Amino acid sequence: MVIKYKLFFLLSFVAFSLSLNAQNRSEKSAMAKETFKIYYYQFEGQLASENSEALRNEILAMQFVTEAKIEYKAEKSSGQIRLLAAEKFTSVDSDFEFSIYNLKQLLIRYNLIPSVYRSEVISK
Repeated sequence: MVIKYKLFFLLSFVAFSLSLNAQNRSEKSAMAKETFKIYYYQFEGQLASENSEALRNEILAMQFVTEAKIEYKAEKSSGQIRLLAAEKFTSVDSDFEFSIYNLKQLLIRYNLIPSVYRSEVISK
């Protein structure tokens, strides 16, 4: 009989500990600091105006992107994408940030040649 009580107490303690741990993780995730970053990505190639709008819409559909602007100079066949991404950073390994690789692949899909990119952190 005493073994049953000890086993019940032990299982209750384990369940309670797991519950607290899960709650603590969700609170940390909710408290993750949101950071705004501006990305600039230069490219070369021919970009028709209808493709420009389609490209912009695809960029806006990317995760974390809140704003996007495409500056294109037809006479130089070059341009720049400027986008704003709202990223969340936590103190654990599961930081959430925009993937520049996805943008590069999108440019290639539109037959554009990706060039230099840079980013800067801003406060909003």
